Amino acid sequence: MLQRLLKPGLVLSAALAAAAPAQAEFNGYFATGVRGGNPNFTDSGTGVFGRLSYSFTQNLDAAGGALDLFASGTVQGSGREDRAINETQTLREAYAEFQAGSFTLGSGRHVHVQGVADGFIPTDAVSPRNFRFAVYEEQGNRFGSDGIWGTVFLGADVTVSAYAYTNTRSSVLPQGIYPGALSLPDKPVESDDQAYGGRISWAAGFGDLGISVHSGPANLPYLSAAGPGVQPVVPHLFMAGADFDLVRGAWRFYGEAALNKYKAGSFAIPDALLPEDEFQAVLGAERELAGTSRLAVQLFWRDLQTSRSTGAGPLAPLAAGVRTVYGQYEDRQTGSSLSYTWESDDTRRSAEATVSSWFEDDLYVRLRGKFRLGSQSVIYLYADWLEGPAGSPYGTLEDSSNIGIEYRIFF
Repeated sequence: MLQRLLKPGLVLSAALAAAAPAQAEFNGYFATGVRGGNPNFTDSGTGVFGRLSYSFTQNLDAAGGALDLFASGTVQGSGREDRAINETQTLREAYAEFQAGSFTLGSGRHVHVQGVADGFIPTDAVSPRNFRFAVYEEQGNRFGSDGIWGTVFLGADVTVSAYAYTNTRSSVLPQGIYPGALSLPDKPVESDDQAYGGRISWAAGFGDLGISVHSGPANLPYLSAAGPGVQPVVPHLFMAGADFDLVRGAWRFYGEAALNKYKAGSFAIPDALLPEDEFQAVLGAERELAGTSRLAVQLFWRDLQTSRSTGAGPLAPLAAGVRTVYGQYEDRQTGSSLSYTWESDDTRRSAEATVSSWFEDDLYVRLRGKFRLGSQSVIYLYADWLEGPAGSPYGTLEDSSNIGIEYRIFF
């Protein structure tokens, strides 16, 4: 049913985009740079890469409202045999969105992001990511899901939104993340499930409050038993979450929490190989400092509600893979992050540093820097360093540490 409703929207979006008049806005950038290491766990050394990123927008008057068309994508490559560099998202998003008064309705391929936290976001359950796709931007490795969505503003204080996505593709995880000799496929895992959900938010006098629900295939794929062999699967996820966000002078306080429950869904998954139901939560505080700088701290929790995974028997290696992919190493896990962001008064330069840890001995350091040379050219610097013992979240990913520099020319 959803696919039958969706196809006309995708066709209409593409047709209108192709027939749009010359005043349509088309922009993007060309980039080249050097990268050492990468998120795909391949020991490819240092290599030069190139990238083309584009976005198209068109605003049309329609039926007493406004019709917005949008499309974007990225193509990149290198002489290295490295999927993290040579992966492309030629059509990352392509959708039409109609707005009239207090009502919005969209259809097409869309990146759906929700939540108020940074990095670890409990209520962000919709749009998958390609973790082998290395880009500077925090959300740049997401790819869109095909579906429909809408928003209704009930007065000045209440907003109700809902979505329905085919969401048949999972995230793509780094090669080598799985324990032992097992490995995940290079392409997203397809599911017959569809994703539905929504959110209600209130602009209360003391801050913003929200409640969200989601039911559909989980984003993270793993391997399950299938007769004498294994197959990649994604379980069905039901998520119920809540969040708050309030500002007091130079301070911002926020938090969100979600309860995740998993079941087999459209795949035949033994109970022992399902992720454990879990409660996740984040509390954060930000403080504006002198000028345009900002200091932020976050505390996060994961509390497992079930004990499905088995540590012995023929399913033990597969159960270890589930724990690795979903980060469910202990019954209760706590962590924290500290970040500092700075931008010059003329916005030509900026820098960001984040330090995060789940266990006492694991560590993730994320560095970003930007220097604008002119109105259309920018240099970007980035580094991701991860380390920790085996069986810790960042220790599992330490081979994906990378460093790079790129030069972009915008058009």
